[in-house]
Amino acid sequence: MKTPIAHALSYPDRIDSGSQPLDLFALNGLEFIEPDLQQVACLRLARQAMQAGTQATIVLNAANEIAVAAFLNGQIRLTDIADINAQALDEIQVAVLNETADIEDILAIDNIARQHTDTLVAKLA
Repeated sequence: MKTPIAHALSYPDRIDSGSQPLDLFALNGLEFIEPDLQQVACLRLARQAMQAGTQATIVLNAANEIAVAAFLNGQIRLTDIADINAQALDEIQVAVLNETADIEDILAIDNIARQHTDTLVAKLA
């Protein structure tokens, strides 16, 4: 954690964190556990969007960008991000287009999601 903390403290400049580069071959092993999807709500939403299809992932990405920006601007709480993302996914109809949408369709979905999410943020702010 030294490297990301040093990067965050010195951004946009870089400082030496004093840590050595990570050598994955020197590790004794890695252990992976199943995440608690009730506690990691944004991961749960990402999985749901992937299963729903491309349009849902576009909506989730756009909503998340708006929600995170609102949090960084002090408009909402950190814990509101997942709720806003879930509400955007629930409320925006994404089944209108097929999975082979062109760039204009993708940008239209993104724009609709951003506008809708702005409305959701305004209700909380």
